[in-house]
Amino acid sequence: MNTDTSNAIERKIVLIFCCLMAIIPIVTINLPRSQAFVPGASATLIFIAYYIYSKIKPVISKDTTAMVVIIMSVSILSLLWATYPEVSGKKILKLIPLLIPQIFLISMATSLKSYDLLILKKWLPIGFLLATFLLIFEILNHGFIHNIFRGQSLTTITDPDDFNRGTVALALYAIPAFTLLGLYFKDKSLSKIYAGAVVFIPLFIAISLSESQASLMSLILGILFLTAFPYSQKWALPCLKYGFIALILITPFIITPIYNNFSQDIQNFEIMAQGYAGHRLEVWDYVSRYALNKPFFGYGLEATRAITDFDSKMIFHNENTILHPHNFVIQIWIEFGLFGALILCALTYAMFTKIQKDYNLEQQRLLLSTLITVIFTASVAYGLWQGAWIGLMFHVAALTLMANTLLKTPPSQSTE
Repeated sequence: MNTDTSNAIERKIVLIFCCLMAIIPIVTINLPRSQAFVPGASATLIFIAYYIYSKIKPVISKDTTAMVVIIMSVSILSLLWATYPEVSGKKILKLIPLLIPQIFLISMATSLKSYDLLILKKWLPIGFLLATFLLIFEILNHGFIHNIFRGQSLTTITDPDDFNRGTVALALYAIPAFTLLGLYFKDKSLSKIYAGAVVFIPLFIAISLSESQASLMSLILGILFLTAFPYSQKWALPCLKYGFIALILITPFIITPIYNNFSQDIQNFEIMAQGYAGHRLEVWDYVSRYALNKPFFGYGLEATRAITDFDSKMIFHNENTILHPHNFVIQIWIEFGLFGALILCALTYAMFTKIQKDYNLEQQRLLLSTLITVIFTASVAYGLWQGAWIGLMFHVAALTLMANTLLKTPPSQSTE
């Protein structure tokens, strides 16, 4: 195959990958569970094709591979002490095909150069905006397309909370989309303020129509870290890093006092009540206390699915069982105990240190503010090992890293 043909195929592969990354947010609105397999599986196929046709071969991400190996190793090791090994074993078998493709997704995202990614500056914001307008349309029309996909009557009224997963996804996509649109506008000599208006105003309208308080809070936190965090101060990122590590270590010990003394006051705030804050605190309380009965190694992966004797006061949550704790730190504690918490501390230290040392201020704004949106969502919403949530986290990470690559290039070299 001659060089020109190979280059043409390589460009098409990059185009397909970037367009697919931009289309996935649209698909997520009505098919949120597709996140479990679409980004990773498609990226794996694209990675193979790119490896065959590209002169500069893509490189497997060592950081992502290490993270996946750590997760799988700890999960398998936990079978040695798991209280419910059959539950843990089944989940491990499901995790393997979920996690391995994410290595290729991140590897593809980090292997592309800035000139490969120029198309993403325009197409991801377009995909994001189309997804936002689709969400608004679906909520206002009670799930018109949602009903078509599911073979339901078009007169069926779909509750707004059926779109909560898609709403949360858009909140996590927002900062990478804003960053890329800001770069595109900068090439056109337009202010970044316009990019903010284009991205955030429709999204806030969509969130206001939804019933997802988690997406609203995560987006507000992300914007605060994007605009107000003192990145130029040398103390700021280390303080945040050690603060998160401290929270990981003390969370199961402080939840019960918070629940006992403040849960009702917190629940009295309407926005907190709508977000089931009292229910969350109650679940965190009884799961944390249960976790501390086996504090060093926990009960094994997905143990909460099998536990039927949580000591719940049942003030807000009328059951004493739960599929997952709706908080990734408490989930790590009950599944892997202090052993898992220390590993989580090490991963947190590594991520924050890398952001601090390896990137410039603009990159830090993008990376940290997006990371904060993910951390907050993982702290109040999904189970850590839910397939769609794993896929969403890695897809957001891939888009963020692609935008990060473009931020490395001076504006004069990144014009279209």
